[in-house]
Amino acid sequence: MDGVGDYTYNLALEFVRHKHEVVVVCKRDERIDYHINGINIFPIVKAWNKQAIQPVINVIKERQIEVVSLQYVPHGFHPYGLPFALIGLVRAIRKQGVPLFTFCHEVCTFYGKGVKQDIISYMMRYITKKILINSNIIATSIKYYCELITILVPDYPSRIEQIPIVSNIPEKINSREEILSLRNKIAAKDEIIIAFFGQRNTIVSLEVIERLKRSGHKVKVLFIGKTDDTFTDLSDIVYKTGVLSIDEINPYFLVSDILVLPEDTYYGCSFKSGSLAAALKNGLPVVTAKGILTDSSMKDNENIIFVDFLNPLQLEESLVRLIRFPYIRERIGNAARLLVEKYNWETTYISYLDLINQLS
Repeated sequence: MDGVGDYTYNLALEFVRHKHEVVVVCKRDERIDYHINGINIFPIVKAWNKQAIQPVINVIKERQIEVVSLQYVPHGFHPYGLPFALIGLVRAIRKQGVPLFTFCHEVCTFYGKGVKQDIISYMMRYITKKILINSNIIATSIKYYCELITILVPDYPSRIEQIPIVSNIPEKINSREEILSLRNKIAAKDEIIIAFFGQRNTIVSLEVIERLKRSGHKVKVLFIGKTDDTFTDLSDIVYKTGVLSIDEINPYFLVSDILVLPEDTYYGCSFKSGSLAAALKNGLPVVTAKGILTDSSMKDNENIIFVDFLNPLQLEESLVRLIRFPYIRERIGNAARLLVEKYNWETTYISYLDLINQLS
């Protein structure tokens, strides 16, 4: 059952590649193909409410499903992150005698953002707890979530497994000529390409880059994917790809010199981010923030660069160092690649299969 599109697609594709029959149940969407690359897709859910229970159970019965994998992210099933109906659904699945494997992409929102948000967070934790109690297998992507789940279900009889999120961006094979041509299109004078990926809060970063431009640093700013930002003072050095299909993204990572991934300093970057995984896999030096979600294997100035995005001077100093010294970019980029080289969709599949096999 799908609350996370790209991840579910890539995971399902890996199971199909290993000769498993895969059925994906998701919300109705006229753009969805019913059968793609061997995956059987059932967009039969109008909304994830009580009316969704019977259609899902019907698919389980008709297709003789052996294991149900719930790809759980609260906001993927409800606009406010409160999918109470999933409690009834997972109970109904268990009544069918079918094992439930719940992968928590997110567990809940955090307390401390006001009374209303605290109430929502409390209800979200209640829902997540009820889902997890009815799960035969529980896994998540980062250590912090493992610890949070253990607090929610302290009596859960099995270990909470950690399976890092891997890059959801296909590696496109491009010739050297194609890569050089694309780079020349973006940075015709061989400027340093500072990339951003996805829609994030880039205000501080762009203010810093504007200062770099004024001080004479030859840089280009590359926005990979959709962005709504306008760049009055940087329009001459900004290149926007616009909306891309997932197969078109990777070449832009290959031509970039630095990736800036703005994150909240309290939460920080983490291995629940496919964007981070893609950048590390491509050997890019990533400038981002460290927080409570950040894995201890990410080490500042070794395989990543940590900054406080509320401290423009710190960000500027880090970017200047990366711009001036190519060997630092190369060293950190190579270490970044090594950090994630053991994680891919094959290893993700093996982790899932190992857990499923433990049920028998």
